[in-house]
Amino acid sequence: MPNQLKLVDVLGANRSLGASNPRDHVYAALSMVVDPRIKDMKPDYSLSVTDVFIDSVEWFFNGPESVFDVLGFVEARVKDVATSIKTQDIFAQLSAESQSTESLTDLPSWVPDWTATYTHIPFLKKAFLGNANSTGYYTASGAHSILKPKISLGDSRRTLEVDGFAVDVIEKLSTPGLNQVRTDHAIEMSWKAFIPEGVYFTGESMNDVYLRTVVADMTYLYNIDRRRGGKMQWNGTEQFGTALKCATFGRCFAITRNRYMGLVRKDVNVGDQVFVLLGGEVLYVLRPHEDHHLFMGECYMHGLMDGEAMEWLKDGRAALKRLRIR
Repeated sequence: MPNQLKLVDVLGANRSLGASNPRDHVYAALSMVVDPRIKDMKPDYSLSVTDVFIDSVEWFFNGPESVFDVLGFVEARVKDVATSIKTQDIFAQLSAESQSTESLTDLPSWVPDWTATYTHIPFLKKAFLGNANSTGYYTASGAHSILKPKISLGDSRRTLEVDGFAVDVIEKLSTPGLNQVRTDHAIEMSWKAFIPEGVYFTGESMNDVYLRTVVADMTYLYNIDRRRGGKMQWNGTEQFGTALKCATFGRCFAITRNRYMGLVRKDVNVGDQVFVLLGGEVLYVLRPHEDHHLFMGECYMHGLMDGEAMEWLKDGRAALKRLRIR
């Protein structure tokens, strides 16, 4: 139903709450969501915390909400005090530290640790509070693709299997954007030094692409009405500052081998790869590791967020592969 809380919204918000039993970060959310499918997820405290958190992702496989929505909540797995959200910032309700003492060292890279502090703000996919009928802001894997996502779990539910293809390789990275408690934008302004010369592949100037990238092409009107087509104005109104903070907190400005400009999670490394994952609204970074990939979070790449790369499948520049993410 429109304007009702989605489970993914509640799971994210519950990160601000302490829990003596970390399983309650998931189980407490169930009573707060109106969805007939909730009955399929019954609290089972005999399960390990890792299994409960895996359940919280698997639940999205067959419902109206996208499993890719929940992947946006996977936190950076690198501790960084400088970019942690502080309790006094405007997203304070999301920032409390976990009270859990149970180890989650075996948590797969694609599963959010719901006890962990936010390390970034997930890219906005649909209208605030998740109107399931609203139009998505991004459609990186195609708005009306005939290719349907086939998502499954393997290796005792530790491996996420999904179809996708590589877009490019990360070549340059900036320092990450800081938390929300600041009024200057010195870090993001310093990123301009990274932009290459020439004209972007979309025909836009490199400077315009930079200004659109640092807000993930979004503008926040009246702090509620969000729209695509944003371009940062350093001396503009708060609508631009809010879009900037949401896009760049805990993220780095990135340049790929083929000169795409974008935003990636702060723990991404040079050499990590940008992927289209079938069913995903945004793009994703994966890190090759032995016979599988590690999930390194969502990313924004300017000019590739509306299904443009899907044309590569038609002209032979790319081919779908079954990816194994652990």
